[in-house]
Amino acid sequence: MSAEEKEFEKFQNWIQQRFKISASVSWAKIILLYSTDERSGFEMFFKLWSEFRGEQQKEIFDRAENDAQNRIDPPSKHHRQEIDCIITAHQSDVG
Repeated sequence: MSAEEKEFEKFQNWIQQRFKISASVSWAKIILLYSTDERSGFEMFFKLWSEFRGEQQKEIFDRAENDAQNRIDPPSKHHRQEIDCIITAHQSDVG
């Protein structure tokens, strides 16, 4: 699974939690369910995506800050890959 696929998998879980949906429904359908039309759904997607990305980055930075404060070993390979994935995705959003 690619880094982008993993990120959208996390987004799927985040959307389901945010809208309190436990059924297997795609994030796109959930967003459309709460939109008046496709245009507002499109706009809502970008708003939610931005919120999701912000929370993901905050979690990583908080974890890194906590690790530094507790003088714990550097992030594991898995956490480093997660950090790199978010940084790469953020750079592509900005660029």
